[in-house]
Amino acid sequence: MKYRSEIDGLRALAVIPVILFHAGIKPFAGGFVGVDIFFVISGYLITTILFSEMEDDRFSIVNFYERRARRIVPALFFVILCCLPFSWIWLSSSDLKDFSQSLMAVVSFSSNILFWHESGYFETAAELKPLLHTWSLAVEEQYYIVFPLILLLLWKLRRRWIFCAIFAAAMLSLIAAQWGAYNIPSAAFFLLPFRFWELAIGALIALYLQYRPAQPNLLSQSRKTRELLGLIGLSLIFYSIFSFDKATPFPSLYALAPTLGTGLIILCSTTETWVSKILSTKPLVGIGLLSYSAYLWHQPLFVFARHQHHGTPKLSTLLTLCLVSLALAYLIWRFVEIPFRNKNLFTRKRIFNLTLCGSLALAIAGYTGHANEGFTGRVSLEKRKIEAFRRYDFASFYRLGDCFLRQEQTYADFSSACYDGSISDRAMIWGDSHAAALSYGLSQNATELIQITSGSCPPLVGLTLDKQQTCTDINDFALKTIETYLPQKIYLHANWLLYQNEEIIKNNAALTGYLQSTLREIAKRSPNSEVSVVGGVPQWEKSLPDVLIKKSLKVDQTINLPLEKKTYHALTHIDTALKACTTEAEATFVSPLELLCVADLCPAVIGEQGAFSPTAWDYGHLTAEGSVLLADKVETRAENLMTPAKIKLVQGTPPPEAPSPAPSRF
Repeated sequence: MKYRSEIDGLRALAVIPVILFHAGIKPFAGGFVGVDIFFVISGYLITTILFSEMEDDRFSIVNFYERRARRIVPALFFVILCCLPFSWIWLSSSDLKDFSQSLMAVVSFSSNILFWHESGYFETAAELKPLLHTWSLAVEEQYYIVFPLILLLLWKLRRRWIFCAIFAAAMLSLIAAQWGAYNIPSAAFFLLPFRFWELAIGALIALYLQYRPAQPNLLSQSRKTRELLGLIGLSLIFYSIFSFDKATPFPSLYALAPTLGTGLIILCSTTETWVSKILSTKPLVGIGLLSYSAYLWHQPLFVFARHQHHGTPKLSTLLTLCLVSLALAYLIWRFVEIPFRNKNLFTRKRIFNLTLCGSLALAIAGYTGHANEGFTGRVSLEKRKIEAFRRYDFASFYRLGDCFLRQEQTYADFSSACYDGSISDRAMIWGDSHAAALSYGLSQNATELIQITSGSCPPLVGLTLDKQQTCTDINDFALKTIETYLPQKIYLHANWLLYQNEEIIKNNAALTGYLQSTLREIAKRSPNSEVSVVGGVPQWEKSLPDVLIKKSLKVDQTINLPLEKKTYHALTHIDTALKACTTEAEATFVSPLELLCVADLCPAVIGEQGAFSPTAWDYGHLTAEGSVLLADKVETRAENLMTPAKIKLVQGTPPPEAPSPAPSRF
């Protein structure tokens, strides 16, 4: 296969955005598409090699797997070995247990399946998992195991069917990805069936160029056409890097931008085009040669830095680590990757022995760490008490899956346990995960509560979240519930700050506009309901348990801690806007900051007589104790401002008839 330097330049264009994305550099919010670029490149290169060898009748599946092992295993195992001592020193017991489990998944090339299973709404953040990035290696390895065998079978049976068969499989995969991105987003993101089409784009380009060796461009030999198509491809890649973000459904039709962009560059950028010349420059080619090792290094470096800082390190630290990852990548490339590709130094037998023995050793290490619960004896008892809240069992308190829906669930999944038809003196809470957290405290009093809550779905009628039709349907369902049950008291609560930080709502005027629409819709359906809007709860810069650990505090007494000034001012600013809106609409506004805090000093640990607990188990989601504390104060304040209402957990009757879902965007 003829070397194409622009392919290495494309690798640089893939790995740099990925690293900057994981560093949290905001302009590169779509940098995750670098993985999709890698998929297309891999599909192209592997198919080109396989097709050439099959044409020359020299294909060997053993040779193929040997090359893959030489390319992937040595650098991967070396980086993992370097991670082991730092994981032992810096990771908590629960995190070390997870890391140990990921070791077993990585060596079996199934880490994408593991991380799919771990991708629940409140699971450990991606930035705290050292080996999370290996999911893409697992996808590629699964592809490498299956694809050559299928290609060989088609080659022997119906050679002319190869292109059509791959194209048909790619279309089915793309359709599945489009559906999955909206209905089962975690599975669609991590699993091969939903990613196959991206690798297949590269494979189809390789087959096209093999069938048309004298015409390596898209239907034309015109240089202007090649220049234009190459520039379009480059523009599509840059557009996706700088325009996409974590709210973009992926890998849906949106993923066509970076993948087709990459395909156009591979197809059209011959040596004389400007795009090829740019991608073939020495700096980009050099980074491209290091791209695999740089990809392996960057995630562990960022993760260990975050663990050391108990949160997000300074920007300067993260940028320094970006450079460190490239420096380490050079060393691994020079002293690990290149030597292991030398068949005179490392024979096939040695490579396979290294792969087998290394995999067994790491799997045993992983099993041992997981079976021993992350070796809890490494940390003090007090620290273990706090660490336990990082894996807080919130599901039963929030009624996860029944009255607090996961992101992949729809309004039809609300359980009948969320409703009751026999009591007229009832209340209702409507909102996102913060509302679900508050619902537990409200439910502890001796009356009835209807709970309509869903992750990342604020109670704002008319707000269309980024490509999330589900939230619109849930809010319509909440209004139908109000119309059916006529609750005496209604609480609207959400992490209001989140939706501005994510630029879903551009400013306070827009926020209050949506809230006014919501209050009007409630008044139409249940004019006698007493509506309370609950402001944002105290939010910590980092996870509250991490804050306590960093400050070496113990959960054996009540503790008040200051919020970060920037966060406190943002919360009070939104409170002011919400209060003005509710006053105009003759509703009630209740501020958790006013109820719980003295200025910016807020309760971090509460309790009495030896039973103490943090008020939140992450940045702001309330523990059961925190929920009871806030709910009591919210109810008291609301009762002072409105007609008293009784509150109790409602169970028993079927939900009201749900509204018809709005049509999908695609």
